[in-house]
Amino acid sequence: MTYEENKAFFTRLTGIRRFHLEETERPNFWIQDNGVQVQILEETVPKSLRIENTRRQPVAFVPMDGRNGMFENAPPPVRDAVLFRYQWFNHGNYEALTAGACDCLLLDTKWRFLELKTEVTTQNENQAAQQREKAMLQLARTITFFKEQAEAQQIEVSSPIEAVMAFPSRFPAEKAVNFNRGPRFFKLFKARLAEVNTDVPYSLD
Repeated sequence: MTYEENKAFFTRLTGIRRFHLEETERPNFWIQDNGVQVQILEETVPKSLRIENTRRQPVAFVPMDGRNGMFENAPPPVRDAVLFRYQWFNHGNYEALTAGACDCLLLDTKWRFLELKTEVTTQNENQAAQQREKAMLQLARTITFFKEQAEAQQIEVSSPIEAVMAFPSRFPAEKAVNFNRGPRFFKLFKARLAEVNTDVPYSLD
């Protein structure tokens, strides 16, 4: 599907929800979550992810979470929110939480959902695993919202879907026991799961 087709389908799937969309054809731009809102920038700032768009193809940036986010006031409504529950260990106790929206969507000839964990500084492997699980479920819930909307409206979106988790440099590497995370994600949500860090740009090519 073309960029224009994807943008038209996105607009239909959002229904009456308010969203903020910015378009760019810049060869390089940056995305940052400053703790309040997710924003697209023309130059690097701390804790941002560089996006490479070497073909200068049109790209739409849509915040999903935070101020101006499509799901600023409530998480993406899905048929079964239980699927997105996780255990969070904090101050010596486990707490059952439910994932909300991911940070943003980049729309070109693909649907690219991004979750930025660029502020995480842990070197603890167990805490790193928690952050990966949370990011994965935030991406999964947002993707599921759009898939369920497409099903309800009998719309077939045939473009590839990518789910991207971004972590800072020197973030602890994934444990070998979790190497099936990507295949499991694809089986459940029909989307490719990728992990990047802020040392390496994420390429749209």
